[in-house]
Amino acid sequence: MGIDFAFSHLFFLGKEGAAILATAILLDLTLGDRTDLPHPVRMMGAIINACEKIARASRWPEMLSGSIMAAVLVIATYLGAYLVFDWLKTYSFIVLFIVASVAIYFCISLKCLADEALEVSHCLENNDLISAREKISMLVSRDTKEMTEEDISKAVIETVSENLVDGIISPFFYAALGGPALCICFKMISTLDSMIGYKDDRYRFFGRLAARMDDLANLIPARLSVPVIAVNALFWGSSPRRVFSCVFNCAHLHESPNSGFPESAFAAALDVRLGGKATYFGKTRRYPVINMEGATARPSHIRQAVRLLYTCSLSFFSIFIIPTLVLAFF
Repeated sequence: MGIDFAFSHLFFLGKEGAAILATAILLDLTLGDRTDLPHPVRMMGAIINACEKIARASRWPEMLSGSIMAAVLVIATYLGAYLVFDWLKTYSFIVLFIVASVAIYFCISLKCLADEALEVSHCLENNDLISAREKISMLVSRDTKEMTEEDISKAVIETVSENLVDGIISPFFYAALGGPALCICFKMISTLDSMIGYKDDRYRFFGRLAARMDDLANLIPARLSVPVIAVNALFWGSSPRRVFSCVFNCAHLHESPNSGFPESAFAAALDVRLGGKATYFGKTRRYPVINMEGATARPSHIRQAVRLLYTCSLSFFSIFIIPTLVLAFF
């Protein structure tokens, strides 16, 4: 029994593919991010660090060496993963099913993101601002030592909304589109961006291609997230029309070509004000305010954001999985 992981139809994956995706989701919802297991993303990080040292040791310009490194790692990741799954396809369907499910599970970070956000919310609800600052520092790259309750609440909501795309919708989208090989390839792109895709002096040129690849990879998923969030906004007393209006007016204000879409959609769905000032590496910057008429961010909004995260994720999963299984079995 075999399965073709180069799926040619986006909305018809076959019952085996849908079952693998469903299993990966159940693993994530049950296990979360297990630190006691060897994690491919940590392996990717180690490989990127080693390759960066080699690339920087060359005499080539930073942009050229960084771009070659990023391109080689992405191509090698896809080809390597594809060959492994292609071989497993002929070896054993059961082994293939297990390995593919686990691989996709490692690429999705729904429960981990939700748990970390709720930990920050719990600290704030217990008036433990110091612990909240420590925990939020694990989620964001901005300075956290002087953050107020509102600053922390906003940062968590913004992180949850952005990672709905980066950590959930995008990897699942690429798993559905091209199987675990393409999903793992996306994760390499995402990891490269998180490690070298900065605009500081060290990575402005070296990591430019990595950042552009991440922007391109998230382009479609970021926009697909908007109607999903809009529908789920009904559960929070908002409306799809309000979400689309906020996205239309505010998404382009974000410096990222993608993050503004889920962030402005979340702001409208939760009726909360996001954006404003933030401090990075000792320098305070003022960003455009998203959903100016929204309420001041509070810890209660974090819990609402986590619930919205879950409902949006499960809705998006269902769009791919349920029709496929129904068509396959009935």
